[in-house]
Amino acid sequence: MASICDRDKNIRSWLKTLFVPKVLCLNSARVGEHCKKNGLSFTQLMAPFAVMENHGVPIRTPSGHSSTMTGFRVKLLPSSYYSPLPLHELDQELSTIVRSTAPATPPVDRLIKQQIITGRDIPKFLNTICTAEDPQKGDGTPWYTAARSAFACAQRFQSHERLDQPLSIILAISTLEPDPIAALKELQLGPGYPKQLKNGNFSAHVPKFIFIIHDTCLAHAVDPQKVVRILHGYFRPDQCKLVTVNSFPDASPNMGQPDMWTKEMSWSEARMAQELAAGQVGERTGKCLPFGALLSPEDLMGLQGVMNEVVTKGVAPEIERRMFSLNQEISQNRKGVKNMLKSWWGRKPKESPKREGPGNTANGSGPLYDVNTIESQIRLLADLAFMVRDYELALSMYRMVRDDFKSDKAWHHFASASDMIGLTTYLSNGSHRDMMSAFEAAIAYHVKPGGVDEIEDRWVRVRLATRSTVLASELLRACGSPENFRIASTLLQNAARAEENGGNGHLVAALLHEQAALCSLTDPTPRIRISARQFLTAGYHYAYSGRMAHSFHAYAAVSSLYKNEPGWNRVTSHMNHWLGRQLSTLAENRLAADSLVDLVNHRDIKKMPPRLQGVALADFFRIVASGCANTKPCRVKLPCFDDEKMLVLVLENAAGAGFSYFERPACYSFEPKPLIEAGRSWTDLDEEVERFEDGWKTLQEPKMPKLRKRLVETKEPSQWCAAGETVKVVLSAWNPLAYPLKVLELRLNATLCVDSGDMGTEGLQIERYPAFTIDAQKEKQLELAVLVQRAGMLKIEGLLWKLEGLTKGREKVLCIHDFAFKGMPLNNSRTSSSIGARLNDCRNLVKVVDKRPLLGVEMDGLRSEGLEGQVSSGTIRLSNLGQTAITFLRIFCSCPSFLVLSEHLRGAHLDGALYEIPISLKPGEIKELPMFTCMPTLASGQERVRLLFLYAAEHEPSDRKFHLRRVRTQIDLSISPCVTLQGFLRPHPLEIRGVILVVRIQNGVTYVKDGVTNSTPTVNIEHLHVLAPGWHVSEGPVANDSCTLGAGESFTTMFYLKPCDKKVQGGMDFEAFSFISNSARKTIHLDLKKVPEGKLFLLQHCQKFISSLGSNSAQGDEEETQSKDRPRTIQEIREAANRRKESMNTLVGEATHDVPIPWSATACAWGIDPGISIVGTWANKEIRVEGQAHMCRLPCRPTGSGVLDICPFLLTCTYPKMVEHNFKNGPCAVDVQFHLCRKNADMFAPQKYMFEALQSKETVLGFFRWAGLTRSKVELQAGETATFSLKAIMLKFGLHNLNSVQVVSDNSVMIFPNLQFMCEVISV
Repeated sequence: MASICDRDKNIRSWLKTLFVPKVLCLNSARVGEHCKKNGLSFTQLMAPFAVMENHGVPIRTPSGHSSTMTGFRVKLLPSSYYSPLPLHELDQELSTIVRSTAPATPPVDRLIKQQIITGRDIPKFLNTICTAEDPQKGDGTPWYTAARSAFACAQRFQSHERLDQPLSIILAISTLEPDPIAALKELQLGPGYPKQLKNGNFSAHVPKFIFIIHDTCLAHAVDPQKVVRILHGYFRPDQCKLVTVNSFPDASPNMGQPDMWTKEMSWSEARMAQELAAGQVGERTGKCLPFGALLSPEDLMGLQGVMNEVVTKGVAPEIERRMFSLNQEISQNRKGVKNMLKSWWGRKPKESPKREGPGNTANGSGPLYDVNTIESQIRLLADLAFMVRDYELALSMYRMVRDDFKSDKAWHHFASASDMIGLTTYLSNGSHRDMMSAFEAAIAYHVKPGGVDEIEDRWVRVRLATRSTVLASELLRACGSPENFRIASTLLQNAARAEENGGNGHLVAALLHEQAALCSLTDPTPRIRISARQFLTAGYHYAYSGRMAHSFHAYAAVSSLYKNEPGWNRVTSHMNHWLGRQLSTLAENRLAADSLVDLVNHRDIKKMPPRLQGVALADFFRIVASGCANTKPCRVKLPCFDDEKMLVLVLENAAGAGFSYFERPACYSFEPKPLIEAGRSWTDLDEEVERFEDGWKTLQEPKMPKLRKRLVETKEPSQWCAAGETVKVVLSAWNPLAYPLKVLELRLNATLCVDSGDMGTEGLQIERYPAFTIDAQKEKQLELAVLVQRAGMLKIEGLLWKLEGLTKGREKVLCIHDFAFKGMPLNNSRTSSSIGARLNDCRNLVKVVDKRPLLGVEMDGLRSEGLEGQVSSGTIRLSNLGQTAITFLRIFCSCPSFLVLSEHLRGAHLDGALYEIPISLKPGEIKELPMFTCMPTLASGQERVRLLFLYAAEHEPSDRKFHLRRVRTQIDLSISPCVTLQGFLRPHPLEIRGVILVVRIQNGVTYVKDGVTNSTPTVNIEHLHVLAPGWHVSEGPVANDSCTLGAGESFTTMFYLKPCDKKVQGGMDFEAFSFISNSARKTIHLDLKKVPEGKLFLLQHCQKFISSLGSNSAQGDEEETQSKDRPRTIQEIREAANRRKESMNTLVGEATHDVPIPWSATACAWGIDPGISIVGTWANKEIRVEGQAHMCRLPCRPTGSGVLDICPFLLTCTYPKMVEHNFKNGPCAVDVQFHLCRKNADMFAPQKYMFEALQSKETVLGFFRWAGLTRSKVELQAGETATFSLKAIMLKFGLHNLNSVQVVSDNSVMIFPNLQFMCEVISV
């Protein structure tokens, strides 16, 4: 990019070349033929010799400015120049210029090397584009430079300007003219003579020169001196010049003729001349002739000589003469007090006549200001002074005439004078403010309507303002200050917005927006975002004008900026779309495909309106399908795949679609549809199984909270399978568009790395998913599979598929997607945490090992819906479809009482039950295991039960990591309420040491059919088994003989319990009393070894037994600690262990033997208070179901502090039932005696108690106070009675309850809430 000094020098040189004296050239047709042999017109042939490069031209001006101008030049104009150029022809010329000067930078280099991302990239960008486009001139936009001159010269021969006044006229005729005089008259009076020289717009009184052109090749036909002598009879000899051309014959042209003509042509003239020369081929060489190929050195010297005479004897003297004459006439009209006063007050505004112009046609009337008006003379003097570089005189004349134009409301004349004031101020190094003020006025008044010289065509006026803007922007950029770059950018943007709605305004607007963008970048304080916006706008208008190469050039400059800048989603989508279109037009199909892939991968694609989405998709399929040709897959995110939710599943259950994922809380059930759940993970179940390894001793220890494990970097896969098994991938595909997507040939992109290190698809059989269509804004679950036939490491890298277009062509695009997982944050060190390091997510890796067994599990008779306690029978069918035998099998159930197997229980706990099955299952063999299931008792009615089958070829293999296999399933149970048992104890009315066991049986079934709740089915209670170690159970009164309960009905029965004389502490050597409804009663002993009744009771009793040992308190401590989101400290763990030990000592007492196994029969009678257990069996004949209800370890003795469930005392009271008293005499005193009898027989040693009378509170039952010995100690033996005498002081009349006493022992407080001792006090 050129520096500020170079730019200023170039602009000054350009302006001096642009505004030069004009010479009108008129030539006959034969002269044109002579010149055409050299590929040039007459004007083009003479143009290089109109520049006085070797010697200066002396010029004097009226202001006393005298100088010798070096490099003085004149511009030769044909007669066609004086015809106004229509706007559409100018637009066509601009379009041709831009089309012919396409960017030279290859698209790849533009996208890679010429990018702007930050401010540091701007110098490199500017230097790169200048070197790539025009390294000699350092021009990054040569098409704009060519169009700039066209802008400046576009509005030629305007009536409001005098720059095109011809200062000499050259009349060129040929020596072959039959009548030279007639030919000269035809040139001056014929239609080719500019009519503007006839109607007074310009003066025709200028020096004339007659060129007699003699073609040397035709010398035999005519004598040139004869023609000269004829003309000397009519014209002065110094006016007639003989010029010889074409001294070289056509057969021997000068092929090495240097080109001196192209630099003097305009762009359009050079193009037309080159096309003309390309059509001329030498007779001998057969090659295109260069310009001036038939001109000899003598011809060139002759041409230079005659043009020197024209300039020195015609143009220069005419300029001096006109300047002095005009200055004298202006002085007579404008100088002096009288003329000044007349100018100020006596000037009348001009009327608007019909006149010529680009927007209207002349109808025989002259211009607004003809050549004889003072305004026209002042303007001509100013233009002549400007061209001879007397800027002081020119500036004073421009300002003088501008005021006149403004007074006359001739806005275009005013604007044109303002343009020249701005140029003159710049060239004379005047005030920057004056220069900008002049250009701003010119831009504003060119488009201002209502002037007397108004041009009817609005777009002509806009184009005039655009020309002023172009000139102003060039001068501002040459000045170099930051403010000037900003002003230039603003002016260009305003002009571009005005041009946007024109006929060819898109192209002009694109050129201006592009220059505005470069102004923002060239600014010493660059504004990148503003520049980027202008580049995008320029690219948009270039595209709409059909210039795709230039559009790509503008878009690509800032493509990386918006891609790396967040928050510009729509701009990025628009840019990618247009880049794809432009690159496709430029035959860069691969780059176009990449841009359109970025478009559809962008997240803003889903926010596009449906119409724009359709256009984008149509372009995508059309261009990408042709650009890629399905040879290289595109990384397209259509449809969208969520990698974080992707699951790699290995085959678990060979009997069905049983695939599962090892690490995540997800699994497949035995049905084809997967069940993915959160909550308690399968890893927790594995840990529970490990706790059973050391038996009951390990289970007695409190369950420690999970500590946060320190993550360790590993690249080992967590999943494995055996060779010959299928691996499946479950993922979801989402269509974010408003149109459906059709996917073909979807498959996994997987490789297998064997031990030798070879990697490929050998040994893999990848299945192709059937073709499917995803509707708009919909999601589809997919399940892909690959069969692994060799051992090694399976890596699932991604997906391959084809997208089919929805248009008529049905184009297909090959797509690829690579899985990318975000691992867990790595917190193994402070450095890892600070830099955000993450673990390697190895979920897509599967270790493939050699021969392994493969277990298939099928469960017949399994129900997911039922009633509480419903018992069902079924079988577990085990099959081995693997390659080795299964010798080790364990089954773990998360609900201890749900699954019942015979003789295989290894252990049970609150979190589940484990069965170890002795089995030897050979490959291909099938075995069945009988099983029973029991619906658990729940309050919510919903339960999820998990079953974990662990199996292996051997129990303790050498490689433990890849030996143990699992089959996991889960059952979602829907449980309805059914039979429940409630038991409570009451004192025996006759037996002091006996109690009454009250059992309440309730049917809570709610049967819903077709949305209506019915009272059926009914439940028949068949048996009640009461297990009471240490007690003798006898039959009590029965409410009725029939025990059939409908929905919501209940039945209550009672049993008498009396302590045995001999206490039973071990085994199950105790009586069992059974109750059978609707039949004769008989004693039935419950066999705890019977399946399922006995085993099911032991599992239910096991949970209650473990809870009574204090496990609940330990778990409560754990839950309390975990709720604080931190692990427990050592002190907290020790305190929890001490509390558990105290709880055990309380329950065990002084027993010295170990705690029995909870799931054994010994546990039913172990402990100080083994409690009472009740088992009820029921059945329903209508729906053919049966089941059991359990109530385990109902306490018979106090188990801790608090109120006793069964009171060991019998309390009676002696008092008057009714007392009459006159309260005017004071309170009423009533004698009361309490009799306390100790009735329990579990402890025969005397016990100490505290009897306490409580002061009552004022209630509706009266208000009184105790008097006497309200607290007394007593020691009682079993069956002994103590009496306590007190006085009750009644403070008011009414009904009083005297039961306001309690008995306190060492570890409990006993009250008597069910007793009422009512005393009525009547006031008299």
